[in-house]
Amino acid sequence: MVICNCNYLTSNDIEKACEQGNNRVDAVFSCFSKRECCGQCVPEIEKYIATQSLITGLDA
Repeated sequence: MVICNCNYLTSNDIEKACEQGNNRVDAVFSCFSKRECCGQCVPEIEKYIATQSLITGLDA
């Protein structure tokens, strides 16, 4: 599922970035050499970060 329409980042992309330890929205974008555009995807990306943090036991 596409999470970020501006940069065409999918849920799989974001999950992989979070699994690699990117625990900030800007770090997720940087992982793909992208930058936040309109911001509509930020809450959803934050959910992925929080979920991955719970799984790995890291602080978001």
